[in-house]
Amino acid sequence: MDREILGKIQETVRERDPAVLATVIRASGSAPRSAGARMLIWQDGSISGTIGGGPLEGEIITKAVELLENENDEPGRFHFDLSNQDVASAGGVCGGQVEVFLEPLILKEES
Repeated sequence: MDREILGKIQETVRERDPAVLATVIRASGSAPRSAGARMLIWQDGSISGTIGGGPLEGEIITKAVELLENENDEPGRFHFDLSNQDVASAGGVCGGQVEVFLEPLILKEES
């Protein structure tokens, strides 16, 4: 794991600051990043790292913020087809398939 992301995860856990870790778990075709690429997303939409930028990254940030706003601590997998016309017209230049795992890092208060 990238040292910068690992350091940010440690800081986030220490500060009890809710965040979501996004990890590319599968990439095929002309995808922006390969499996293992990671990005940390906080509730305000700020990020550390990248999973490839563009519409894919924007969609993941939106989904991560929604998870945090709903205080949903259930991880999820999301599939993206980067070859359709909507992605191309939104500035996407890739033509592959990407699957991203979103893992909320929500530390509940001790009871």
